[in-house]
Amino acid sequence: MAFSHERAQDLHEHIKKLVNRINTAGERGRARLADISCETLLKNLLTLDSNGSFDSGAWDKLSPKEQDDRADRLRQLKISLKAAAGQEGSDNPSDIMYYTHASNRAIILMWIFMVLVNISLLSVVIVKWDASTGIDRPLAVENAIQRLKLYDDAVANLDKARLTLTYSENAQKKVQQQKNPKAVKPELDKAQAGVSEAFNALKNAEITEKAAKDSLDTKALVAVKAIRDGGVTEETVLFMVVMLGALGGSLHMTGSFGKFVGNRQLLRSWVPYYFFMPFVGAILASIVYMLVRIGFVTPTGAAGDGSGLADLNLIGIYAFAALSGLFSKTATEKLGEVFNTIFRANGKERDPLQGSESKGPDSE
Repeated sequence: MAFSHERAQDLHEHIKKLVNRINTAGERGRARLADISCETLLKNLLTLDSNGSFDSGAWDKLSPKEQDDRADRLRQLKISLKAAAGQEGSDNPSDIMYYTHASNRAIILMWIFMVLVNISLLSVVIVKWDASTGIDRPLAVENAIQRLKLYDDAVANLDKARLTLTYSENAQKKVQQQKNPKAVKPELDKAQAGVSEAFNALKNAEITEKAAKDSLDTKALVAVKAIRDGGVTEETVLFMVVMLGALGGSLHMTGSFGKFVGNRQLLRSWVPYYFFMPFVGAILASIVYMLVRIGFVTPTGAAGDGSGLADLNLIGIYAFAALSGLFSKTATEKLGEVFNTIFRANGKERDPLQGSESKGPDSE
């Protein structure tokens, strides 16, 4: 099947756009274009008129085989030009992988996303900071001890009130069992008054005991647990590590996004990358934290032998987690060094990726 002149013209227009983009890229781009010899190839492959425009009539006069051969060579030329312009990817403009700059809508949505993520993460870190560093532990412990003492006193008073009521009721029964009711009436009235008083005291003691029990909320019980454990919990530390890793990734996301938008270099294909940066920072920080605990990666002041939380410099751990998210590329390379050191991976890839230089935000 012959290659129609409409398709050949579209291919020609695409090649001209690539040539213009390369020419505006500076001396380096023009040097690449000269190496490809684009003008000579176009003259040999396309049917151009005297003005350099595509001549569809002359193209249709070519044989189907010659049209297909020239179309294949034009495709190869386009691939070379896309590589020179750094525009490898899909040819469909509706694809995310198509080489084009991010739209205004995508940029605005990303800004909103970044603001919400940064505010949310900062709020969580601020709220959980005291509990995760143990700063509020002395006050929480003192408060819990006071509440426990009030509860214990209320229980003791309740037991005492029950005994008093039982004693008063027994005294009343003894008086009622006597044969001469008139003679013992003063004693009976006194016993009944004692029962009533003991009953009211019991009710008040029950109310006080219930109030004291309700005051033993979750925070007080956590503080009591902290008395036994001697500090913050593993769950609290890991939660803060994840949040600070995400915050570091979010900071990297915000700075990189602003830089590429400001330089008018943000491509549409890199927008999804920014959505994942906080998650990458959170996961990476938790991995680094585990390596810190077992001693493979040790920041200053942190325990490096898998010891307990009491031996850790929590502020140093949290700073290390935030830096892991902020410099995720560097942290990943460090983890690669650790892994290679453990398993001594010295083999070479059979089919390595072509081109080692990244052309997106991660290369900064």
